[in-house]
Amino acid sequence: MKVYSIFALLLTASLGSVAANEEASLSRLSLLTGADMSPYVFEKPDGSFSGINVEIIREIFKRMNLDFNIHVAPRKRVARLLQTGNFDGALSTLEVEDDFSDGVWLSDEMYIGNFSLISWDSTPLHSENLDMMSKFSILASTGRWQNSVCLKPLVLLESELQMVRLLKLKRIDGVLAEEISFFNYARENDIFDEIKISERMLERKVKFVLSKQSPHLKLFEEQFNKHLNQLLEEGFIDKLFVKFLNVKAQTPKQEK
Repeated sequence: MKVYSIFALLLTASLGSVAANEEASLSRLSLLTGADMSPYVFEKPDGSFSGINVEIIREIFKRMNLDFNIHVAPRKRVARLLQTGNFDGALSTLEVEDDFSDGVWLSDEMYIGNFSLISWDSTPLHSENLDMMSKFSILASTGRWQNSVCLKPLVLLESELQMVRLLKLKRIDGVLAEEISFFNYARENDIFDEIKISERMLERKVKFVLSKQSPHLKLFEEQFNKHLNQLLEEGFIDKLFVKFLNVKAQTPKQEK
């Protein structure tokens, strides 16, 4: 009888441990991101991730009693990888392509990003005269969003950092890029004072992305935007922009 009782106790403890582990695993989501896009998302020397988008999601997940792991993938593949069901979502629509299928849930706006023509200060560029410049090259970092502004870059790269390096080497004359990230890398590469925004082309609403195959979909539909709006009201996102870049974020207007 004692042996049976001990066996039952061990079995109960074992099952309880398995259940606890399953519950713990369900509370940790797998999120995708594209290449480093500082100051929005970047990998630190210790292998962990930080940046504006990372810290926004970290704070919201904390309030939702969730955690996450970040997996880096080519930007062009993120939307397709989400369809496999092996990942819960993506950090944001900013550092990946915006051609998401109906199989994802998008949050409200976290903030607004600006995409612009950026060139050397001495040779400003404008969209209406690009066709007249036979030797001009535009470099875009992702595969599809540039179609929204009716420009066809001659070269496509994976990151803003690659664009900055090519511009510094004068292999290209200008870029079509997200402003804050590009100028952040330009500052690090000592060309910040030599370039300027020639023309603002596109405003992009930046949102969190969740696969509809994620077991957490209902929870996000019920809670994510509520916590996001709280962060906006608290000025949390503005403070992140100040912290990472010392500029004020362009946050979406809220209905009163």
